[in-house]
Amino acid sequence: MQGWKIFTHSLGMVFNNLGAALKISLVLYLINSVVGIYFGSKYGDVLNGMESGYLFLAPQGFWGAWFVTMLIGGITSLWIAVSWHRYILLEENPGTMLPPFNFERILAYFFASILLGLIIAFVAMIVGMISGVILAGLVSLQNGPVLQLLLQIMVMGPVIYVFYRLSLSLPAAALGQPVGIGESLKLTKPASGAIIQLMVIGLIAVGVLKLPSLFNSDPSSLLNLVYTHVIGWFIMMGSISVLTTLYGVYVEKREL
Repeated sequence: MQGWKIFTHSLGMVFNNLGAALKISLVLYLINSVVGIYFGSKYGDVLNGMESGYLFLAPQGFWGAWFVTMLIGGITSLWIAVSWHRYILLEENPGTMLPPFNFERILAYFFASILLGLIIAFVAMIVGMISGVILAGLVSLQNGPVLQLLLQIMVMGPVIYVFYRLSLSLPAAALGQPVGIGESLKLTKPASGAIIQLMVIGLIAVGVLKLPSLFNSDPSSLLNLVYTHVIGWFIMMGSISVLTTLYGVYVEKREL
């Protein structure tokens, strides 16, 4: 199973280079987490109101704080991703407390992410509409959470598959060796089966990791907060490592 090999190789990439992974990501991830926790604690009621549709006018200062939170989250995430790709594929020095800030590569990664994000959003919209029409006939499920779960699975599966097929453009941007969307599709065509396996394995793994938090009666408890951010780090590093592995195997023709 090539998909399983890619998955385990990606996990091994993190655990076998744990020191470097922490040097590259720990401080940046903590900054991102602290800013996100502060924003959520201060504007949690506002976010819940917007999500439920009851709040249409945000209080003063909300959008400024939201922008700063998104900006810090975006910069730290891009910084980590680019640095990890370059460490694994180019053996670039991970630094001591912070990795090198490669502005040119981070900017290229940002634009590649925007393009990929627009394509993925379009795919998600189309798949969501089709799935919604299919599930609309299941009247017995419409008043329960089962319909929502089925819809998420039906949308997430194809979206993740398409993302992986196109994702070679991201580590390529980090290395300064551009790979276009069409070229990524061509290079990953032989890996279609492996990517389907990888998609299923990844969804199961994330579900298992998040399962304990569902049994916590207080989602806002310190224990739940710590657990959520710890597994968030593993999911983030694992996801970046999967992209790194795909690039290494299907662009650089490395052996697993």
